[in-house]
Amino acid sequence: TEAAMASRKRSRSFEAKEKARRFEFSLNDAYNEKEFNSGMKEAFSEKRSFSYNSTATLYNNPFPCAALSNFVAETELLAELQQEAEKQDFLTKSNDLYQFKQTNDLSTCSGRLLAAFRS
Repeated sequence: TEAAMASRKRSRSFEAKEKARRFEFSLNDAYNEKEFNSGMKEAFSEKRSFSYNSTATLYNNPFPCAALSNFVAETELLAELQQEAEKQDFLTKSNDLYQFKQTNDLSTCSGRLLAAFRS
């Protein structure tokens, strides 16, 4: 019947829109390179600084931390992801040394890009 055909057409249209709305985030290819991984692992275990192709830096003072430029390959989506993250409810946390704001676990956050990012 015409109603059934119209329903199938709406369903196909909805499925196409849903596929277009799906986003996938992937790791920057530079961070999958063997040289990066072995260098980072070695420097981290030896508690020394490390730099890789101006994209990654490992610091050890005052504590170990890494700066990874363009960690996510899909940089064009990051501004929208940031906007979604900023709309989340933040709770103030503090101790004797510092104060910061934190959201609940990502699994409870809303937003299509946040959902794609956490998966």
